[in-house]
Amino acid sequence: MDRIVTGYSLFVASTPAFWVAMVLLMVFAVKLHWFPIGFSVPIGMDAGQISIADRIRHALLPVVALSITGISSIALHTREKLIEVMESDYVLFARARGESDWSILRRHGLRNILLPAMTLQFASVSEIIGGSVLVEQVFSYPGLGQAAVTAGLGSDVPLLLGITVVTAVIVRREPCGECSLRRDRPADQRGGEAADEENRRITELRASDPGGCAVSGHCGARKFLAGSCIGTDFTRKNLAPCIQYPFGTDWMGRDMFVRTVAGLSLSIRIGLLTAAVSAVMAFVLGLSAAVFGKFVDSAVRLLIDIVMGIPHMLLLILISFACGRGFWGVVCGIAFTHWASLARLICGEVLQLKQSQYVKIAEKL
Repeated sequence: MDRIVTGYSLFVASTPAFWVAMVLLMVFAVKLHWFPIGFSVPIGMDAGQISIADRIRHALLPVVALSITGISSIALHTREKLIEVMESDYVLFARARGESDWSILRRHGLRNILLPAMTLQFASVSEIIGGSVLVEQVFSYPGLGQAAVTAGLGSDVPLLLGITVVTAVIVRREPCGECSLRRDRPADQRGGEAADEENRRITELRASDPGGCAVSGHCGARKFLAGSCIGTDFTRKNLAPCIQYPFGTDWMGRDMFVRTVAGLSLSIRIGLLTAAVSAVMAFVLGLSAAVFGKFVDSAVRLLIDIVMGIPHMLLLILISFACGRGFWGVVCGIAFTHWASLARLICGEVLQLKQSQYVKIAEKL
């Protein structure tokens, strides 16, 4: 049972929420016709005729998608804490007194793991709201997610900042002090000029590279992607998977396997770089908070609470927009939003080690 639960949790933790949403949509909506394909209410029905059951039926698949992807971290953390509790000295003493396993689990296990599990659950509210950005796109469900995506694509900074502040207020667990968000006109003008320059550069690249390798950032795989395999050919559109086209072709006749490899190469570069940057940030901040006194610890913890209080997807869009669009904008957005949980874990582990017996003995020596 432990291997099954751990394996399932690790599998779910590595599965994107939008992929789970697409699978649920294909199985239960397209194949089985148990649920509607999308939207929050039935199409063409008057507002007065829409019942609570209709709203629940349309919201069930999005809720299931977010629920499936949100249990892994809590399950793994609860497992580790319960193992630690059951191997402790006071549990061994309780067994020596003759207490049953159920009594030990109820009196010592559940009491010790319930508070951390609830804390993780409430802390994951921001992740659920951030994940709903992608899930809402898959299910065409109207909400803050679609509004945030529209604001990001349309460079609507005031709307994006407003959505970020509102969601942060929803998930905040304690006041974080006063903060000011302002937007001056020269910055907007610079952003508009940068966007115009970026559009001109993309237009020139498309003119010199019809296949799209340079525009997509896949120049390293240029030789592999060169030729007619990445060009459009409507005579071979929507082909089923075969030997020549393992993933089939799309509606423009493009080889989906080649396009997948091209996208995967870019994703791997972004993933490795952002993982390294966020890990260094988490290590430095987490270690500083645990070593350099209460003032630094309070400042780092406040910063962690602010970052974790805002949905990652919204914060990612905002940081990417501020750092500039393209490869480095995405890298900065992901790296600056995925260090907080690791920093909090490192800080807690270092503080626990500082209180251990061998560290105290080392200080005496």
